[in-house]
Amino acid sequence: MKKNIKVKLSDLFTSKFMKKYTKFNSIDSFVHNYDSSVTAKTFKPTNNREFDKYVSHHSKFKNWNEMYKKAGEEYLK
Repeated sequence: MKKNIKVKLSDLFTSKFMKKYTKFNSIDSFVHNYDSSVTAKTFKPTNNREFDKYVSHHSKFKNWNEMYKKAGEEYLK
């Protein structure tokens, strides 16, 4: 039986992860740079082209889904 577990973005995207794969020190600064009206707590991850472009320009990933998946894999280790 699968169980959904809620994990805060700040726990999933650790500073170590962000420094390794992006140009930012935290997920909060990453999303705030994209949209200054949000923080990691208020950010609603979406898979849209505009955000995917942002991710591809500011990280080592092609899109948000790829970045999110890698963070999940590292979180589970």
